[in-house]
Amino acid sequence: MFTCLVLKAVLAATDPAYLVLVERGGDGAYLPAAGALAAQHGGRVVEFDSDDSGALLTLLREHSPRYVAFVLPPQRIDVQLAHRILEISTQVDDDPFVDFEYGFITGRDGEAALRFVERIIAAWKREYGLRCGFFGSWEGPVVPTIKGSGGAARALGLDISAHLLGVKESDEVRAEKARAAMADFAGRDVLLFFSHGYPDRMVACFDAANLRDWNVDLGGAILFNCSCYNGAPGRWWEIGPGGAYLDRGLTRAEDSVALAIIDAGVAGYFAGIDPWHGPLANQVFLLAVDDGLSLGGAAKRMYDRLALAYLPERVHYEPMSERRFAGEGRGNRLGNGAGMIYYGDPALAPFSRKAAKLLSVGTEVIDEHSLRCTIDMKPMLQGAMNAADGMLPQARLMDYYSVRTSDLLAELKMEVHRVVPLPEGWTVVSGASVESLVSGGRDVPAGEVEWAVEQTHDGPMLHLRVPIDARMFGTTWQMIIAQRGLTARVRITRE
Repeated sequence: MFTCLVLKAVLAATDPAYLVLVERGGDGAYLPAAGALAAQHGGRVVEFDSDDSGALLTLLREHSPRYVAFVLPPQRIDVQLAHRILEISTQVDDDPFVDFEYGFITGRDGEAALRFVERIIAAWKREYGLRCGFFGSWEGPVVPTIKGSGGAARALGLDISAHLLGVKESDEVRAEKARAAMADFAGRDVLLFFSHGYPDRMVACFDAANLRDWNVDLGGAILFNCSCYNGAPGRWWEIGPGGAYLDRGLTRAEDSVALAIIDAGVAGYFAGIDPWHGPLANQVFLLAVDDGLSLGGAAKRMYDRLALAYLPERVHYEPMSERRFAGEGRGNRLGNGAGMIYYGDPALAPFSRKAAKLLSVGTEVIDEHSLRCTIDMKPMLQGAMNAADGMLPQARLMDYYSVRTSDLLAELKMEVHRVVPLPEGWTVVSGASVESLVSGGRDVPAGEVEWAVEQTHDGPMLHLRVPIDARMFGTTWQMIIAQRGLTARVRITRE
């Protein structure tokens, strides 16, 4: 009776901008979570079949939402569903980009999903700061330290509490350090985790049972975790002999790290539902924490960058039974780009007020046929460049998709990617070129600008990607650019 009342109440809502899609069928256990989230936004609950891509696309075109929350039991969430929803999200209109911000809501049962939504609702009332927990395994011979704030943290305004576990330490020592780290993170606003991973463990750090046994309380934090599969609560696939992806079946709810982290009290969780890499996790962290984007907006920006890498084609993935791993080059990296899943409310922007916004863009009209976009990156490192948090600005400047084979050192390039609102009257662009690219008073060689126009709820937006060749600065080229900052002036033209 309760779920029927919730559904009827929310169906009476009138705001079409926020759409909550709840998996059709079952016992209705997840309807209260869907109804509570929709009520928070004055949105609408609609039941859907996650296996029916055609019906889902029709529904999305009919509603044309700005935000979508997909509410499903964990056994329905896997990388194939994530791929399917990503592909559909780019097909609502004609441009190649994602057409709405979205996230997923789940829990080990309906009550756990409702508790997750209640924490999200509380997060809207919380004044988030930049108190950051930094946690992971370290494979180097010396485990670095970050005291209060490292070089990147100082520039970003982060107050970091860092706990790094040496992989050569004993299991007992690492477990005790991990437990202490989780206790220390109580009350932190944002968490960044990094290690290798599987659905049931963050390697060399913890497993799902540890989080329960330690009574971990992450108290409304937003967690970014680069570990592979730590966001996979259902079926998962592992790379096997010959590069084939092997179906490893459903992860038991009690063994799932993703479900344990949601139970531990986060209000938002970015993680790998497939193999996912640290640079991508660091990029989405910065989009949310430094740019101040909504959490769904940060996820969308990552997927939009992936869409650029696919051009002139659209984002598309074969079924897992047909995929093959063929090394660390382009094909694998395009897969990694869709290896992320975001659990939470896409509209929540917890860091918008505190964000330093070190990477910004401004536009000036030159004449009726041309604009100038100025992309300005303030220094993202203040002090030592070799601290553990130096991976943040390095990732921000990395063109993750530039590696075409497996030769990372020879092929990896830099870039800046920004999305710019076009002035009134500008709906098309015919060209873009770099006028100047300067770092620390020195000219830096730039590649050919990549651009594309996206139609959004707020009007046309221009995606600009400026390739950077900074090898003139030597082997530490990324870090030197991060220390000195960067200014790019790009001329935009229309016929």
